[in-house]
Amino acid sequence: MELLLGFAERRFIEICNIEIQEQNGNEWITTGRLYHRPTLGSSSGVSWHHGHNHLQDFLINALPKLLVPEFGEGVGVRQALQFYRTNFHDDFVELQYLKTWIAIEILFSRDHENAPIFGSSRFKKFTDKLSDLIDVLPLEPRLTETEKKGVLSKLGELRRPPAIDQAMRFLTRVLKPFPEQTVSEEDLSRFIAIRNKITHGGTIEVPKDLDYPEFLNQEHHRLQSLLERVLLAMFDQDANLMSFSWANWLAGR
Repeated sequence: MELLLGFAERRFIEICNIEIQEQNGNEWITTGRLYHRPTLGSSSGVSWHHGHNHLQDFLINALPKLLVPEFGEGVGVRQALQFYRTNFHDDFVELQYLKTWIAIEILFSRDHENAPIFGSSRFKKFTDKLSDLIDVLPLEPRLTETEKKGVLSKLGELRRPPAIDQAMRFLTRVLKPFPEQTVSEEDLSRFIAIRNKITHGGTIEVPKDLDYPEFLNQEHHRLQSLLERVLLAMFDQDANLMSFSWANWLAGR
């Protein structure tokens, strides 16, 4: 119940741009920026439920479904809701963005239609052949043992479908009753690129004509709006928030 009520909460935030600097001799050089979002504490914006009666109906219908292990735990909805709720408590939007993406990734990676590319027995035969092939390829220069070990340690990733393919299959199926919530490969590529830059570099780079806080704020709100609609669709809710596109995040503030 706490998770569901946390899902219903929408908060207002303000922007604060923080520069990361390193000292080089007597000069301070800006090496990056983080985007800080103090929570002001009050709910704000267009809620996805129409008053207390509608919220009560949602809780009555959603709670039994969430308590079913095959749904709540099996497809990761309970954990996704937890990430959704806790992303409001982080000060930096970079971390909030990662938590929002993780919630979506939990859902699509546990989707039953996203099976590995290979079955386990076929994949072992495939990787064994690749391992043997590395030793006989006419490589110049030859791979060192360290390089070969590094390459072989990555072979297991070949079995996992690309994240964008998994996400597209999942989102297309879940959001099928709501055509206005269509997600394109371009949308997902953008989200994944931002996720990768934050994960591996702590921050992101934006074109010089764009403002970093404004850009990251918009992209996180769009991603969070998408997550909200996915969760509502999984709970079979034809709610207020489903009447306009997730990409129009300003309408949900």
